[in-house]
Amino acid sequence: MKPLTAILIGAGARGAHSYAPYATDYPHELKFVAVAESNPLRREKFAQAHGLPSERCYASWEQLLEEPRLADIAIICTQDRMHYEPTLRALAAKYHVLLEKPMSPSPKECVEMEQAARENDHYAQFPSRSAALKCRLLAYGPQLRRGRKLDVGLCIRQEPSHGVRGGGVEAPSRSID
Repeated sequence: MKPLTAILIGAGARGAHSYAPYATDYPHELKFVAVAESNPLRREKFAQAHGLPSERCYASWEQLLEEPRLADIAIICTQDRMHYEPTLRALAAKYHVLLEKPMSPSPKECVEMEQAARENDHYAQFPSRSAALKCRLLAYGPQLRRGRKLDVGLCIRQEPSHGVRGGGVEAPSRSID
C-alpha cells in the first residue's frame, strides 16, 4: 500500500518537531512531498530531512497552494491567527486538512472553516493535542483511500463541540465518508 502524502505549511516547532517525525518514523504510512515555510533555514532543514527537491520548497503557503494539488493531506502549522486563509485555500484545493489547534481565536473563523470542509466534501481534523498524529490518524489512511465511513472521534480525542479552550475553539468530532 502506498503511503499517504502530505504537504506541510509551517515548518516551525509544531510542524517540524510534532508532526513531521511521524513520516520519518513510519515512512510506509506518510510521505511529505512539499513544504511552505517563510524561514529559509527551517525550510531547508525540513527539505533535507524529508528528501524534498528545491522545486517543492516554497517561501509561502500562497505559492504552495497555487500549485495543482500535490498530496492527500495538508498539515497546517502556521501561527494560530494565521490558520484561516491557508485552511480555506487547502480545502478549496481538495486537500484533507490536519490543522494544529487552536483552529482560530475567532469563533466565526472556526465555524467558517468547518463549513468549508463540509462544502468541499473534504475532511478537516482539528486535534486536541500535538500527539494527535501519533494517535493513529494515519492508521485510518486505508479507509480514507477506499472511501469508507470513519468516525474520527475514535482516533483523536476531541474537546466538547465549540468549547473555548486554550484561546481557540475546538471542532467536534464527526464522521466522514
